Amino acid sequence: GNEGIAQGIDYWGKSVIGAYRYIPGPGWGLVTKIDIDEAYAGTTALRQRFFLLALVTLAVMLAAAYVVGRKLTSPITELIEKTKSITAGRFPVLVKSGRTDEIGELEENFNQMVLALDSARLQAGLKHEDLEKKVNERTDNLARANAALSRALEDIQRESEEKKALQ
Repeated sequence: GNEGIAQGIDYWGKSVIGAYRYIPGPGWGLVTKIDIDEAYAGTTALRQRFFLLALVTLAVMLAAAYVVGRKLTSPITELIEKTKSITAGRFPVLVKSGRTDEIGELEENFNQMVLALDSARLQAGLKHEDLEKKVNERTDNLARANAALSRALEDIQRESEEKKALQ
């Protein structure tokens, strides 16, 4: 044809893109060429910049996700540790973060539960001490009554033996 674009290898052995056109007046053919590396240099640089920007964006997003994730999970982790303390018998263990979101509400409910458990534990301890005191008192009373019965039984046996001896 009279004009076109083609890709090929030039006389230096390099890949090139060339454009050609026939000029009818003088009967000339105009050919221009450029190395493919040179033609696509801007595109290659843009692709490298875009890739670098994508990597930086990904790194920033991962860092932000980590920070936000830690911010969300650290109060829950703290609640888990406080729960373990309570399980080990350490009372009262309260959480104080000052948050006003759902996690803050969970912490407030946790604190109320801990205080209620501590109060119930103390009341149960007092009742246990009171019951133990009553059991000890009754045990002492039974021991005295048992001793009195043993003495009375010994007196009865002695009197019985004395009666037999007199007969």
